[in-house]
Amino acid sequence: MPTKLPNVLVVIADTVRADHLSVYGYQRETSPLMARRLASSTGWTLFERCYSTAGWTLPACASIMTGQSPDRHGLVDHSRRFTTDKLSTALRPTHRTVGIGNNGNLVSDALSAETLDSLGLARRPKKWNHFGWDDGFDRYEWFPHDQHWKALNKAQRLLRRWRHEPPGGQPWFMMLHTNLAHDYNLDRPYYDGGERFLGRPIDPELRSFRDGPEIWNELGGQLSDLTQQIVAKYDAGLGRLDRALNNIVDEVDLDNTIVVIVSDHGEGFDLERGRVHHCGRLHEDLLHVPLLVHTPQSVAGASSVPRVVRHARSVTDIMPTVLRMVDGTSSSLFDGTDLFGPERHRTIHAMDSAYLYRPDERPIRRLSSDHGPLRIDSYINYPLKTTTYSWEPQQRAIEQVNLVYDPLEDELAAGDQSAASQLQAVTVVVDFDEYAHNLAQSPDIAKGLLRLEVIDNRGNQAGEGIGALYAAAQERLSSGSAPLVFVHPDVYLPAGWVERITTKLSELTALDPTWGVAGIAGRVHGSIDRGETGKGHWADPHGHRRFGPLPHKVDVIDELVMIVRDGTLAFDKHMPGFHCYGTDLCATAHEAGRSVWVVEAFAWHKMRQSDRSLVARSDRSAKIAERTENSFSDAFALSAAYVRDKWQGKQTLSGMTEFWRDFYGEG
Repeated sequence: MPTKLPNVLVVIADTVRADHLSVYGYQRETSPLMARRLASSTGWTLFERCYSTAGWTLPACASIMTGQSPDRHGLVDHSRRFTTDKLSTALRPTHRTVGIGNNGNLVSDALSAETLDSLGLARRPKKWNHFGWDDGFDRYEWFPHDQHWKALNKAQRLLRRWRHEPPGGQPWFMMLHTNLAHDYNLDRPYYDGGERFLGRPIDPELRSFRDGPEIWNELGGQLSDLTQQIVAKYDAGLGRLDRALNNIVDEVDLDNTIVVIVSDHGEGFDLERGRVHHCGRLHEDLLHVPLLVHTPQSVAGASSVPRVVRHARSVTDIMPTVLRMVDGTSSSLFDGTDLFGPERHRTIHAMDSAYLYRPDERPIRRLSSDHGPLRIDSYINYPLKTTTYSWEPQQRAIEQVNLVYDPLEDELAAGDQSAASQLQAVTVVVDFDEYAHNLAQSPDIAKGLLRLEVIDNRGNQAGEGIGALYAAAQERLSSGSAPLVFVHPDVYLPAGWVERITTKLSELTALDPTWGVAGIAGRVHGSIDRGETGKGHWADPHGHRRFGPLPHKVDVIDELVMIVRDGTLAFDKHMPGFHCYGTDLCATAHEAGRSVWVVEAFAWHKMRQSDRSLVARSDRSAKIAERTENSFSDAFALSAAYVRDKWQGKQTLSGMTEFWRDFYGEG
């Protein structure tokens, strides 16, 4: 650790959608200074997929500052108070701690009568509860939501003063919350600057309007370009925020300061789907937030800091990461993990039990828990996401979506087809508990969209070689030119998988009429030796993997999902054991002049344990753990030797894993 503890600056920019920042690929230049800093300065990391825990300020900001989900930190609505310590409390023994809030949801407990009087209030509003934001801060200052510059200027002056203090002083921690991007409903020059995007003035009715969903109900049928005008004001505000944050960071000694720039939630502009404003929803326009982190040289040392982290992260990861950087602290109290840790299989949970927009209700109406119990829960096992809405007296569950195929959740009905597919599938099961919590749970199988034959092979009662089992299934089930799917029982097929694989196979046939075998993951010859990734799109206990572009011609496919074009290609019924049959089948296809492809039809390998918990680490999967045992090596060698001898001098063989390379000498 550094000899001098680093300073810490956490900036929470309220209501910033990641996909509306040019640094995240947005077409308008809304964050050019941020992009320039990332490109020209060392130590900065952009996190591509960071998720909030809520769609509104109070619970989301509390998660940022505690590393915990709303259910644990307590601030789920305006009647609650923090039930756990914040980052400020953890750093207070070693740092000066200052908090600056710029929104009613971050209001100080010590709100004076003079402040209330200046706002024209006779008493503290009910929703400005004593949340406990002051706790842990040596100094906490609050500014009403529309006083953007008072909050930003206060932070800038403090940072400038600290930067010019003599060396060796006490390190500092600042939490700065700014409402600048949130308040695009106000009539301010920096929002009206959106006229440059429109090429004409903002409509007078939109220069100033009430915050919330009402404007969409009032003018949705009157202004044909309502969305374009509101978005223009919002984007203009983001541009002004970019300049303000750049000025803030300019006041910081980056050589010894951890800087975190994050948003609590995004914003909605989709009137057609009723996804406007925020609160009461958990769609991607609200949960996917920007996150940029600067790791100072005093912390990074000789280690390189990644410029981009692509795997899924949560705002709950911020606090444990900062504490690890400051003094090496780690704790199981956090729901989050280290932002710079390895990708792993995890669930990111978001919730709202204070507000709810009824799906598809028009006019748009936001329910409040003041009038009865309600709740929304979202569970992201990236890229799969499931969201459930519940309210009295009825309930509705939103189907699972795949965020890679459907990043804005436009196709929520995926997997609801009623007609069964012509596809048939085969699986061989030894562990029925594993099967019950993975393949059997696949929505398309549960709905009968994919006809599945289950071969019970407990104790090898059906056979001692998978080649014979699969070959017999081909003889029973092959009918004409219909493809046959062979799938492992520990694979989970997301909703809509049958429709997707059917479409992709049709596209593949048009591209290459000679294809014989297809799968969702594969390798080209020599890729293991060259240190190259495979081809495909799937997930496993290590996390989400996407290698492309797809479709891609390969030498061998992974056995987790194998699609055989027709009955002219058959598994070898004489092959011993339960390994390398994918290599053998692909060699059979190549010998027959048939091609082997990987197509884009995402599936999940080893998703859940028998207790329905995620397989969070590969070494906790019994199947993977046993690969270190001699019994596995012996079983693998039995199959591998058969395949090697069968194709010696006839085919150049490829395998999927290092086990094949180690056995065969190349891979």
